Amino acid sequence: MEHKIFHDTTTKLVEIEKTKPFNGGTWTDIWNWDISIAVYKGETEDTFKGRAIEAKRGVVIPWMEISSDGDYSLSEMIEECKKYMGKH
Repeated sequence: MEHKIFHDTTTKLVEIEKTKPFNGGTWTDIWNWDISIAVYKGETEDTFKGRAIEAKRGVVIPWMEISSDGDYSLSEMIEECKKYMGKH
């Protein structure tokens, strides 16, 4: 059996507002996502994975491979959260 150890795991708290129509006006609901980004330093290339958890709602977007590290990977995970929120 082989294994990989992902180092340099970072977690950010990201608040995303979801606004819905309500009684002729709008209602805003804030989702608090804990987004984790992990990096595996390979010999020839690095692998990046992300996961998001919204604990209050019991939602977990499981670990998934993402494009790169840094601000772009965080943006990629935020978009995954927004996709989930759009369906629920």
